Amino acid sequence: MISLNLDLAHLDNALGALDDDFRALTDEAKRLAFEFLQIGAEKKVILPLVITVTEDKRFCSTSIRWSLVEYTFSKGKRKALHKRLRKGRDTHKYSESTFAGIDPEFRSVALIYEEKLAVLRYALARNRAAATLIVVTKKGIARMDGVH
Repeated sequence: MISLNLDLAHLDNALGALDDDFRALTDEAKRLAFEFLQIGAEKKVILPLVITVTEDKRFCSTSIRWSLVEYTFSKGKRKALHKRLRKGRDTHKYSESTFAGIDPEFRSVALIYEEKLAVLRYALARNRAAATLIVVTKKGIARMDGVH
C-alpha cells in the first residue's frame, strides 16, 4: 500500500494564489482598455480601434482582443459595430500588419498597447495552464489515496 502524505492545503493555497493573480491580470487588461479609450477622449477624436476584454467565468478565462470600430447610421442614430480583428492561432500577439490600415499616429499607440497586451495574454494562458495542472494533480492524488 502506497500512501501519499501530501498536504493538499499547499495545492489549494497555490491554486488560490493563481486565481488571485488571474484576477489581477484581467483587471490590468481592463485598465489598459480604458486607458486606450481615454487617449481618444483627450484628443477629442473617435478611435478606429478598441480593446475588448471578455471574461468567461464558466471556464475561468479572459480574452483580450482588438476590434475595428465601424459606425452606421440608422433612423438618425449612430451605432458602433465592432469588427473583431484576427490574431491567429498559437500566438499571443497580433502582427504589426493587423494595424497597417490605421492612421500612423494611432497605429504607433496601438502597437505600444499591443506589446503590453501580448504579455498579459501570455501570462493569463500560463496561469490557467498551471491552475489546470494543480487541479488534475489533486484529482490524481485523491484517486491514489482512495486505492488501498
